[in-house]
Amino acid sequence: MSSYPISIRPFGEDAILIEWPNEVSEAILYDILDFAQSFKLVFKDYIEWELVPAYNSLTLI
Repeated sequence: MSSYPISIRPFGEDAILIEWPNEVSEAILYDILDFAQSFKLVFKDYIEWELVPAYNSLTLI
């Protein structure tokens, strides 16, 4: 999936934060959007997640 190193950690009681390298990059943003799309496809039948992409992170709620 991701071609960048990512970190995954809890984000409050009901969310998970996935972070990419701390820089503003169009390539990183596209990687995040691709990751989010793949995540939706894989888990669409199991649980409904709200996905919030940002410049270097993706929050799963």
